[in-house]
Amino acid sequence: TGQTLGLGAGQPNNVACAPNSASGVAVLRGLGSLRSFGVPGLAAGSTQLLPGTGLGISVVISPAGDRVFGRRGTNTVTAYAYNSATGVW
Repeated sequence: TGQTLGLGAGQPNNVACAPNSASGVAVLRGLGSLRSFGVPGLAAGSTQLLPGTGLGISVVISPAGDRVFGRRGTNTVTAYAYNSATGVW
């Protein structure tokens, strides 16, 4: 559709779309954080800093769309409750 979401110096490393296709989440490599966005429109949503140290590596949304799992560094995976309809943690 030609829409873009500027993530600045965050260096997006991975993106996941919610099962209902109403939102998605990007993991930002340089900032070690997660950033949600709305679909359509790619409107920026919530930001969540991943605990630990190192780079933001990957993100996945559960099949039910109610949990987000983010990986930072080499040994930290964190789960967050997630509202896939709104993109809010």
